[in-house]
Amino acid sequence: RGVRDRTYLQWRYGRHPLWRHGALTCRRDGKLLGYASFRAGDSGSVTLLELEDDGTQGVRQALVAGLAVQAHRDNAESVQVETLADSAAAGLFERLGFLKRDEGAGVVPFGGPESAAADWWITGGDRDQ
Repeated sequence: RGVRDRTYLQWRYGRHPLWRHGALTCRRDGKLLGYASFRAGDSGSVTLLELEDDGTQGVRQALVAGLAVQAHRDNAESVQVETLADSAAAGLFERLGFLKRDEGAGVVPFGGPESAAADWWITGGDRDQ
């Protein structure tokens, strides 16, 4: 993965010509612990695109909870996220109450025989928009 700094995030999401994006951050004593980037769709859904943290326990859960609260305030009908089926990300979102939808073709990662989907953390923010 490349660097996810302010310049990159502004380029990727803040200045996007077609979609309205937002971000939530989690901080402690001014230090950034993590962030969530999301897209607010016209169809009443909010799509989580990136979820990053510094490894501090509970940060990802707090960001997802914050996104759900924000989506509710904005009258969104749903919050969604794309993950690989057997990844750590899929497990996290299932534990947080997300429902698994029917699978599409999806992403097929190839990293050699030693690579497993459980080792990948891929969300909608990893694709070209």
